[in-house]
Amino acid sequence: MGCNWSKYTHTTGVDPITGHTAPLYHPRRDEWREHFAWTSDGLMIVGLTETERATVVRLALNRHGVVNLRRLLAETGEYSAGELPDNRRERP
Repeated sequence: MGCNWSKYTHTTGVDPITGHTAPLYHPRRDEWREHFAWTSDGLMIVGLTETERATVVRLALNRHGVVNLRRLLAETGEYSAGELPDNRRERP
């Protein structure tokens, strides 16, 4: 299942490091690059705060299928590892 199914109606998640409940990242209020980073290979998203770590877990942003898709798209030149896809770029 995808990110939307994982989110469903949830507005919070659990930070896997602290165990605290935290609100999920809000794409209209929060700047992506201030809250997330990529692993050195550019294939996995890393949350930098409790909220973002909880978001990565709740939305399953690094589930096996998605990481494999990122890897395959990078190998074919359709995706630049560690970059946001064009349709997901931050809005001005």
